[in-house]
Amino acid sequence: MTYILTGLNGRYRVFDIFKKFASRIDVKVLVVGSSERDRKHCKEFEYIQVPNLPLGNKFNEGVEYLKDKADHIIFLGCDDIFCVEFFKIYEREIKRGTDFMGFLDCYFYDLVSTKAIYWSGYSGSRKKEPIGAFKMLSKKALDAVAWRPFQDLWNSSLDYSMMAKLKGKKLNRRLLNMKQEGVVGVDLKDGDNITKFRLYENSEFVEKETLKQLPEYKLL
Repeated sequence: MTYILTGLNGRYRVFDIFKKFASRIDVKVLVVGSSERDRKHCKEFEYIQVPNLPLGNKFNEGVEYLKDKADHIIFLGCDDIFCVEFFKIYEREIKRGTDFMGFLDCYFYDLVSTKAIYWSGYSGSRKKEPIGAFKMLSKKALDAVAWRPFQDLWNSSLDYSMMAKLKGKKLNRRLLNMKQEGVVGVDLKDGDNITKFRLYENSEFVEKETLKQLPEYKLL
C-alpha cells in the first residue's frame, strides 16, 4: 500500500488546500501533528501526535508508524500539492520497481502576493540532488535506513539528511524533471514556511496560469 506522509503544526489555511488535494487521490494519508488542534483538523486522515521539535524525530516517528502498513511512502509537506497526472508517475515507477524517486525541480506559489516561481533545482555541489518534497521511498529503501530516514535531532535540511542516510545503499533510483514530464508540483507559501518565498539561483517568476493543471487552482 502507498501512503502520503505529511506533518502539521498549525498553518491551517494551506492545510485546507492540502485536504482538498488529498481527497481526490486514491491513496492513504498519515498526518503527524503536534497539538489537539491539529488533530481536530485531520479527521479525514490517519493521525498520530508527536512533539513538533525536533523535526527529524517527528517525521521519523511517522515513518516508523507505517512500517507494517506501507510498501511505499510519498513525502510531502502540508503545503505541497500536485496535479492529477503527477500521481500516475508514482504508479508508473512503483510498477518499474523503483526504490527511490525524486524530482529535480518544482514550482512555488505565494498565497500572499499571488506570484508563482519555477525553480530548476540545485546547482554547484548539490546539482542533480532531488528537492525535499515529492520524494517516494519503497519498503526496501526504508529498510535500508531502519525506517528512520532523517537525523532525529535536526530541525532543518531534512532533505539533505535523508540523502546522506541513503548514500551508498544499493537501490533502484530515479530522478525526474517536472517540466520534462509535463506535470506540476507546487510548494505553497503563506508567509510561515521554513523556506521563504523568494527567487533563488536557477529560479524565475512564471505566470500563475502555469499552475492551471491543479484542480485546486481556483483556491489559489
